[in-house]
Amino acid sequence: MAQEEAPAPEEDNGVERNHPPEVLSVKLHPRLAYPGVKVRAEVEVRDEDGDPVLLEYRWMRNREVLPEVTGELDTRGFKKGDFITLVVVPFDGRERGKARKSLPLVLANRPPRIVSTPPAALIDGKYVYRLKVVDEDGDDLTFTLDEGPEGMTLDPERGMILWNRPRKGEFLVRVKVSDGDAIAFQEFTLSITK
Repeated sequence: MAQEEAPAPEEDNGVERNHPPEVLSVKLHPRLAYPGVKVRAEVEVRDEDGDPVLLEYRWMRNREVLPEVTGELDTRGFKKGDFITLVVVPFDGRERGKARKSLPLVLANRPPRIVSTPPAALIDGKYVYRLKVVDEDGDDLTFTLDEGPEGMTLDPERGMILWNRPRKGEFLVRVKVSDGDAIAFQEFTLSITK
């Protein structure tokens, strides 16, 4: 009895076997991101067959899938503490490879910014300065007078500097504004000539 021949392997039948593409890594940049910045994906892929690879993107904000399908995410309208992840699926035109997920990127607190300029003159013999501060996260702010002449005060909630009895001389003034996570400083020299 004649022995049957085993079928030839797939490659020997003239059919080329396709290997699915592979995502080697997914990184999000910048690593220190604030609400309002654009986060972009850096994806490293490999295709054993040398096929061109298309990438399918699925962005998530706090586990909610977002509509964006490109390698960049605009975080306008997001808030500090939101965490962003990205799932990438490679496709070589014939097969999809395994999905790969990025490490989460947590949007950081934006520090407060002092946007006012201290007045150089006295008003009715007093020094009065109301600090103007921008905090894009809407955090509660606390004001501290780190350094100043004797008798100068700073309201810790309103940011109002008051010095009722200024005396002649040059005085270093240093104020600090905290949003609970970050701090902004302003330092200036106050010259009193009268």
